[in-house]
Amino acid sequence: MVMLNPIEIFCFYVVQPIIDLLGYLMDVHYLAFLSGLAVIGIILGLIFSIISVIWYKSTLKDVPKEQTPNLELVHIQEGPSKKKDD
Repeated sequence: MVMLNPIEIFCFYVVQPIIDLLGYLMDVHYLAFLSGLAVIGIILGLIFSIISVIWYKSTLKDVPKEQTPNLELVHIQEGPSKKKDD
């Protein structure tokens, strides 16, 4: 008895029935075929976008922290405040 690897199991039991159903729908119910393709595209897009966001967040290691401005330096750069009373 030959054991299948996980990719073969996934392709044989998940992907192949979907492809067979879409092939049947393409010949018989064309609008259902198009809507099935649209649903598959949306699902795959969501899955890959979630994977991409997780990957992007995991690669960010050095995130600069927001620094509070030094109030003394801000006051020196602005200059003394002068009020004119006329």
